[in-house]
Amino acid sequence: SAVFSTLKNISKAEEYINKALTIAESYKAKNVMAIYMQQKAGIYFENDEFDKALRIRLQYLPQLEKGDVPRSYVLSSYESIAEEYYELEKMDSSKLFAQKSMQVAKQLESGDASARASWLLGRSAIKEKQFSQAWEYLKQCRNYYEKSTDPHEKRTYLAAMHELMFATGKYKEAYLYAEQYHSINDSVLNSERSRQFAERE
Repeated sequence: SAVFSTLKNISKAEEYINKALTIAESYKAKNVMAIYMQQKAGIYFENDEFDKALRIRLQYLPQLEKGDVPRSYVLSSYESIAEEYYELEKMDSSKLFAQKSMQVAKQLESGDASARASWLLGRSAIKEKQFSQAWEYLKQCRNYYEKSTDPHEKRTYLAAMHELMFATGKYKEAYLYAEQYHSINDSVLNSERSRQFAERE
């Protein structure tokens, strides 16, 4: 399922996660089911079905929170819920779960997760035109995203910084962030086109 999800083959990803869920249900493995349902929600998120993804996550979140599962699963769920609320333009709820993810990140002493939480909170602050607050959050995660080798992560950070610089009248800086964003975005799109071409052969 994870492989097909990465390849954007949504129907196949859903088919295999449903098989895994059937097996987990037969063993009455509630914690495993909750984890798999978060993965299923991720498939819907990748397909821009944010409301559907969010409903699944919230339904199974209590089992993750009270179950005997690593806290990293709870952290990942909080991050995803914050993103889904953001996409649905429910800023208060998005910030709430971003703050929850920050709390768990600190408990786990995870610098990477703390950086992701700062990005989530910074993006929400931009949306609410709280620009000084947005800058503080994005400054906190700058080192992480600048050093990241994941082009998707870099792209999200650069997009947020471009939006912030443009909104605060720093047009030269906004232009530079936009240039970096488009450079990485073109690279990502070219990689995806190459993959799709290879799949058709």
